[in-house]
Amino acid sequence: MVKLLPCPFCGGEAKLHHCMSLENETMAARYEGKIGVHCTVCHIATMPMSEEDAINAWNRRAERE
Repeated sequence: MVKLLPCPFCGGEAKLHHCMSLENETMAARYEGKIGVHCTVCHIATMPMSEEDAINAWNRRAERE
């Protein structure tokens, strides 16, 4: 399993979440079955996407100059 980095905003623990059925049919068609990453402290999250893309997006950090 790939390690998720801490939240870039608050340092909180990150977890994968699976998008379930949504009341809005348009949103359900777009996001149902996708995976995102969210912070368990401040609740910031990635958009739902494939698991690999969500992990890569969450773990990406800006280069310091």
